[in-house]
Amino acid sequence: MADNGLMAVRFYRQSGKGYARAWMCDVSKKVNSPEAYVLFNAYGLMLEEICGVVAAVLKLGSVPVSLRNNGGTHGTLFINRSGYGLLIAEPEVCKAQQSRTIELGLRRKYAQCQQCHGRRSRSTLQLQPDGRRICEWCAGRG
Repeated sequence: MADNGLMAVRFYRQSGKGYARAWMCDVSKKVNSPEAYVLFNAYGLMLEEICGVVAAVLKLGSVPVSLRNNGGTHGTLFINRSGYGLLIAEPEVCKAQQSRTIELGLRRKYAQCQQCHGRRSRSTLQLQPDGRRICEWCAGRG
């Protein structure tokens, strides 16, 4: 998720323990707006509740949209609720995007561990003092 620039909107209890999360993706370029995001795959709270908080903080509107990733809702990125998401943007952008399908186009990004040569997610490779990028498994064998 981080490799593709997605952010997590998280909610925590006073104790510091997390209890709710939704994924948030910047779609400004896809909807031709200076600031636009889609939220999806919530747990702990309803997606609409999380969206309400984010939209209020950003002083933007929201509208339901259909989401797809590389043409579907399964695969590299599973989108819950059959592709249901909420767009957060200026009210006129929300109105124009209502009932539209937004294609996220996210792909898994790989890199090679420079020790075992295994294919790993880029975000899991660790930079070593000698400049090599190695996987968590190789780093643990140390």
